Amino acid sequence: MPHVCARTHVSARLFPAMSAAAAAAFAASQVRDPDSKTFLMFYEAVAEDGSRSVGLATSEDGRGGWVRASQPVLTAAPGGSGAWDGGSVGSPCAVPMAAGRWRVYYAGRERQAGPWRGIGLALGTLERSAEGQFQLVLRRRTGSKGGAETEAPR
Repeated sequence: MPHVCARTHVSARLFPAMSAAAAAAFAASQVRDPDSKTFLMFYEAVAEDGSRSVGLATSEDGRGGWVRASQPVLTAAPGGSGAWDGGSVGSPCAVPMAAGRWRVYYAGRERQAGPWRGIGLALGTLERSAEGQFQLVLRRRTGSKGGAETEAPR
């Protein structure tokens, strides 16, 4: 099934704590999981200090009842690493794969502010917790010399 990353503008009713003005400026990528039939919304979250991360919310029907994950699903690379995405990550584009697996493409910044440096790929599997909430743990896909690829924690 082809997938195009489209931006979905959300309203304050999806995130009640968000003001109408903030919701109008907020854009997210919303995708339906082919296995669980649950809707997933990947969004760029901005913290009080201005750092950016990728958040996740799920909904049974895609129209309401959104439940946000308690932690970001993707954060900047560890501080001091000098990584191209060590300052901020954002602009998620999620692509569902077979067996609950996901690819999430994202933009990264070397510093918290400044130009976006590149596009990365994070891989993960969607799982349901004992409490019934969906969880997605992503791991960065990084290349190394010689063509071998390794995974690094989020």
